[in-house]
Amino acid sequence: QFGAPPPPANARPAGLGARNDSRARIAAAAAEAALLLDGPGGVPMQRCAHAPGGGAHGAISASRADFGAGAKAPRAVKDNFVNRVVEQCGGAVVRVEIEQKVDVPAFDNADIFSFFFGLRPDEAKKKQERRVSGHGSGFCIDGAAGIILTNAHVVQGADRITVSFAGAGSEPMECDLLETDEVIDLAVIKTKKQPRRPLPSMVLGNSESVRTGDWAIVLGNPFGLQNTCTLGIISSMDRSTGETGFDWMRHPLLQTDAAVNQGNSGGAGRNEPRG
Repeated sequence: QFGAPPPPANARPAGLGARNDSRARIAAAAAEAALLLDGPGGVPMQRCAHAPGGGAHGAISASRADFGAGAKAPRAVKDNFVNRVVEQCGGAVVRVEIEQKVDVPAFDNADIFSFFFGLRPDEAKKKQERRVSGHGSGFCIDGAAGIILTNAHVVQGADRITVSFAGAGSEPMECDLLETDEVIDLAVIKTKKQPRRPLPSMVLGNSESVRTGDWAIVLGNPFGLQNTCTLGIISSMDRSTGETGFDWMRHPLLQTDAAVNQGNSGGAGRNEPRG
């Protein structure tokens, strides 16, 4: 109406204040619940009371400020031996990638009958070169010289071998194949360029001291997922592949129930460290 006085500058429509108050209470409750969880970067955020008028974000900011820049608060759980093994040895595990040139029949000029009855003799002689790639795992045992162990079947027949250490700044390094032993499925590779500084490495253990029931920690790159850790136990000693019907290795093997998938080949197996 023309004669009605204008509303105050800070006036809100009817019902809006109640909705905002409700939203504020919900936000405060959500912030209080969220403060029970670890924050970004592994820094636990302490539980604190909601600051009136500060909003949920104000409460979280105040809690983070208590730690200071770059500071870390104690974890809510205790470190275990798996944490220690990953911290000590995880950096030495590498992703091994290979490229291989293979000759395959050239189907460019093949007719429809070749699909059903096979290539004609003159067509079968025509070959075309293709590059195939694969990946596996490995681990460095001599950081100064760039010596890496992996499985022989990972690098068998490879024309080009590269390894990548975990980390955003790691670049693939080309390697030479030094030696393979197909009986125990072991291969030794070495970086072509001398490392400017020692690469992360781990010390080899002694399997003669392993007993059934020991913890088994597997580090590798299953399905290309870099630096993956799985846990199990040593299920049995002195196994042979002949017991499973696939007699491809007669050398005694350690059996474990730790998850081992495609891409884990060549990775490291560790047990619980002493102390």
